[in-house]
Amino acid sequence: MADRLVPVTLGLAAGSYLFSGQWDRVASVLQADYSCALKLATPVAMKSGMYSAGKSGVLIKDANTLEKLAAVDTVVFDKTGTLTSGDLLVTGVRTLDAGWEESEVLSLAASIEEHYFHPVAQAVVAAARTCDHCHHFHHGEVEFIVAHGVAAEVGGKRVVIGSRHFLEEDEKISFDSGEKVLNAISTGENTLLYIGYDQKLLGVITLQDQLREESAETLARLHELGIKQCIMLTGDHHAKAEELAAKLGIDDFYAELLPQQKAHIVEKLKAKGRTVAFIGDGINDAPALAAADVGIAMQRGADVARISADAVLLKDDLRVLGDLFAISIQTMTRTRTNYRVTVGANSAILGSASLGLLPPVTTSVLHNGTTVAILLNALRKVTV
Repeated sequence: MADRLVPVTLGLAAGSYLFSGQWDRVASVLQADYSCALKLATPVAMKSGMYSAGKSGVLIKDANTLEKLAAVDTVVFDKTGTLTSGDLLVTGVRTLDAGWEESEVLSLAASIEEHYFHPVAQAVVAAARTCDHCHHFHHGEVEFIVAHGVAAEVGGKRVVIGSRHFLEEDEKISFDSGEKVLNAISTGENTLLYIGYDQKLLGVITLQDQLREESAETLARLHELGIKQCIMLTGDHHAKAEELAAKLGIDDFYAELLPQQKAHIVEKLKAKGRTVAFIGDGINDAPALAAADVGIAMQRGADVARISADAVLLKDDLRVLGDLFAISIQTMTRTRTNYRVTVGANSAILGSASLGLLPPVTTSVLHNGTTVAILLNALRKVTV
């Protein structure tokens, strides 16, 4: 912007000399230009915005991110660990085989899941540690199936733990015998973890994830700030996702997703002309964070998620997200205001100088005075 305006100054200087033949006028014109205030005020305003974001609890990696944030019209949330706390709690264990006690089902799952650091695995292990009748099962090497679950051999039999899709579609385990029990416990609040043993459905563990207290408040604030659509992505069943979306005021949601589908949805939204911010915390969220116009990682997010993101929350509080968008909008508003004031004030100074109304010293004082004033405005703290 500044470089495009420099020729205007040079042209006015040349024109002043051609029409008047007075070098004083030329000197007056050359004392004032647009580039100083623009090239100083814009980066200063950006730095001020990034500083304010840091004080509010967000690390922004570059000024370009701040500019893009102000243009975002669609915010996409991965559910677990963002809209929810990510701290799962085992609420029940059901056995679907008369030869197995519930404590044995939990013990079997925990023995294998203790090698995995997913929130579901950690919740299962924590429940087993508080169980009086639980014990450890010796098992073979644990196999991690990305986006599905885990598997291992116990007593020469294959044990698989994970989603229904994993057990039913990939492992070809029939769910017919347990359908009645599963229908009874498949409420909107429960997350179900299925255990298969020797090609049969052995049991199911129910878990609950707590909604963040600030989730609904944050979503409402984002709408107030001009975000047109808030979207939730989740691997949960459609009924559970629909219930949660209605509770939080989510505009749209995608349920029963595999992790790799998140990035595809972000790409589809961008292809429709949306400017998308994605908020996530897990290893599987990294592709979506990288695909979004702005990727934002949660404070307790996985290392790869925080590396892939353009901004990282430094507090485990979703309300900081609203502050971030408010700061970006104010920063860009201030930048545009500084631009208009710079062009207006310097145009008046240049016009007066080219007409011989201002001597060189006065022009210099006015030009530098406006530059300092604009810099002070750029330095003002952004309030949220």
